[in-house]
Amino acid sequence: MTSTALPQVAYAAPAGDGDDKGIVDTIKGWFADDDDSGGLDKPPSHDELEMADRQKLPKGKKEPEAKRVKELTKRRTSNARFWQLSDGRVQAELSAVPTSYRSGTGKKASWKSIDTTVRGTKAKGFEFANTSNNGRSWFGEDTDRLVRFASPSGRSVTLGVEGAGGSLKPKAKGSTVTYEDVVHGADLEYVVGPGRVKENITLAERPDGPVRFVFTLDTAGLTPKARKDGSIALYGELPHTPELLIPAPYMTDAKKAEKSVFGQTYSTKVTQ
Repeated sequence: MTSTALPQVAYAAPAGDGDDKGIVDTIKGWFADDDDSGGLDKPPSHDELEMADRQKLPKGKKEPEAKRVKELTKRRTSNARFWQLSDGRVQAELSAVPTSYRSGTGKKASWKSIDTTVRGTKAKGFEFANTSNNGRSWFGEDTDRLVRFASPSGRSVTLGVEGAGGSLKPKAKGSTVTYEDVVHGADLEYVVGPGRVKENITLAERPDGPVRFVFTLDTAGLTPKARKDGSIALYGELPHTPELLIPAPYMTDAKKAEKSVFGQTYSTKVTQ
């Protein structure tokens, strides 16, 4: 116990009637045991070990499974959607690839689900298009304007092919556009995905030697830079953030391979 003592003036107190205690006896009394019945009770002591009481709790009830009530559309992003649940919680649905795209401008802008279906278009110089995506694409008949792809910011590149004559006849089905027998007997196939377009060059038969395809690329002001992994990044105003990216190419064989990530034998010995 810690106490604070204030300075006191020392004095000699005269003995009163019936009071035979001196100052020493008085101080000794401060520390003496008080066994009078009027004192405080001693705290209870439990020397014996006993088991704790087991309280009976009410039987738990299984909560009903929460269900989605509505989507919180204002919180949607390109890769996330949010749902209000029936129990008051909010459920987030995240995706590694884009699931929504921004449609419209200003106050009328809203998020819509991505649809990769290719449809006919009235855009000048193109036959088909996919614009219900956060990366839009158009497909034409001219060899110098085979495919145009635009990023969400609107920056675009146009791909052409050399050695294929004056015009081509694209065929669209679902999310795929095919140009048959373009160069060296090969078909060019373009598959639209969320925020991307994948190019497939299919050879009808095994070639006798090396095969080379020449493509043109109109970057519309973007600066292309080759990367060490074989990909090509196209930069705009931001020097370290590419606007578009052309992944490194690879080739597969018709032979199936169960351990292959593509389900077929493949090789990365392809340059672009």
